[in-house]
Amino acid sequence: MKNEAPKKTVDKFESKKENALEMYRRLYLPMRRISKGDPYHTKKRLEIKSNIAYAIHQGDPTLSKHFEELGDRIEKGGIKDRNQFAARISDGISQSSKREPSLLETIQATKEQSEIYNNVAKSFDPNEVEVIRIGSSFWGRNYSVRGKELDNPSDIDLELVLKTIPSNFLDPEIQTAFLKFQKHFKKGTADFCAIKKIISGVEVSFHIMPIETLKKICEFNYLEADKLVTLKEFRVTQKISPKTYRQKNFAGDVFSFSTTPLLVEGGQISEVPLVMIGNHGELVLGVVLNKYLPLPELSKENGLLHQELGKMVNSLRKRKDADKRKLLEKKLSFEFFHTHSEHMPQWIKDQLKTLD
Repeated sequence: MKNEAPKKTVDKFESKKENALEMYRRLYLPMRRISKGDPYHTKKRLEIKSNIAYAIHQGDPTLSKHFEELGDRIEKGGIKDRNQFAARISDGISQSSKREPSLLETIQATKEQSEIYNNVAKSFDPNEVEVIRIGSSFWGRNYSVRGKELDNPSDIDLELVLKTIPSNFLDPEIQTAFLKFQKHFKKGTADFCAIKKIISGVEVSFHIMPIETLKKICEFNYLEADKLVTLKEFRVTQKISPKTYRQKNFAGDVFSFSTTPLLVEGGQISEVPLVMIGNHGELVLGVVLNKYLPLPELSKENGLLHQELGKMVNSLRKRKDADKRKLLEKKLSFEFFHTHSEHMPQWIKDQLKTLD
């Protein structure tokens, strides 16, 4: 007898008609019980989890409120740390190499990270600095963000786009790093700066990006690119260790780029790829571009960044269409290019598809 796929237990599109709490109770909990170690049901469970994350993103408070009330009951029952309790709940094992957080853990961890982001954003004058949330802490909200209570917690990546030199730098450590970077930036030997800090027990990576460098990235001619192009990243940390980046073309094929930091005055400088060229002359998108796709959320007042990122997407779209002639038998999409696309929730992948 021919093996048949298991009968469809849930309809992910039906779940979109329900609020987050209803999806959790009617669809997610039953699927959680049967999905552990089963690839088919794990995939279905993650589809429901993505729909719940999207509902929360759209402003649905039902599940978050439910978990808040659950946390209150837990603490009244004698457990002091609700986050520690949440971190020890497992919803199953995903296909990712990293620990998958339960919905309870990821919603609480996302809330904590959002508070850190909001506090950082409020500390800068928006006319001087635009604070952008990037990386997995942005696209993995309420889905894959892990709390700090167990192993392999999620960090936060925040980009500080400098429209001008800010009057306030959050704290002396970041200001000191910027002043060291500024010397190299003025000489043309560094393009942007990265520094890590611990805030409320969470590792926060700050990427200091002068508006001039952002324009260089966004206004680059991706259609005509035919060779490796790198940018220079400055870090205060003086530690030489080779770094290998795994990047993809629009078909999702993986390519590697290795670099060794160079010790300089005040820190180290590493070359990071903006673009690489694949085996058939196609574009391979560098780690720098991973930061801006999916497109970050910007303040409505920031027309300049909207325009610049729009230029970048238009140029990349033209190159994707041109690369179809080089990769004839493959499907090309913005969905496939990201280094971590296989770990993204479906609603984020759908968002990337709209750029095609």
